[in-house]
Amino acid sequence: AAMYVFFQMVLQTFPSVMREGLVVDLSLNEAGFGGLSSSFYYPYILLQVPAGILVSRFGVRSVLITGASLCTVASFLFAMSKTAAAAEATRILMGLGAAPTVVCALALAAQWFPARIFPMLAALTEVAGMTGAALGQETLGFIVENAGWRIAMTACGAFSAFLLVLIVMFVRNANSADSETDTQWPE
Repeated sequence: AAMYVFFQMVLQTFPSVMREGLVVDLSLNEAGFGGLSSSFYYPYILLQVPAGILVSRFGVRSVLITGASLCTVASFLFAMSKTAAAAEATRILMGLGAAPTVVCALALAAQWFPARIFPMLAALTEVAGMTGAALGQETLGFIVENAGWRIAMTACGAFSAFLLVLIVMFVRNANSADSETDTQWPE
């Protein structure tokens, strides 16, 4: 889950390293590029509280798998986008999928670890996110420079799919009951 926090920060920040290619390929002006960049954030911000409700209702595993699946598909679709509208729609899907990521990581920390180390785990989750923003810029910048923005986004989709497989394999709700829908919070 913390690795997905890392990745969702890559998704948040990638337009800045792809600006030139996106502007040319999608025929964007400054306002269009701004709209494309910010389209991730609107659903992301609006879904923070609902994300917590969804995690409480359906459990971390289901919500994280759904979100990661959506981000994976959206990353590949973004790489194939031919119009600004299509690219913006996929950024919105990425924001929807990424919205519960931090909530899920913190819920897992609360469920599986002693309460006394929760602050440290929350801080490490934040470190993972900021590292994703920094390293994502460097890595994607290198890929964009050498192979183009579409290849960089295809690489994001592949990395997201890899993380999705890890989530399916390793993330479990408290008490490991996949059919259980209520999250069990420590007392």
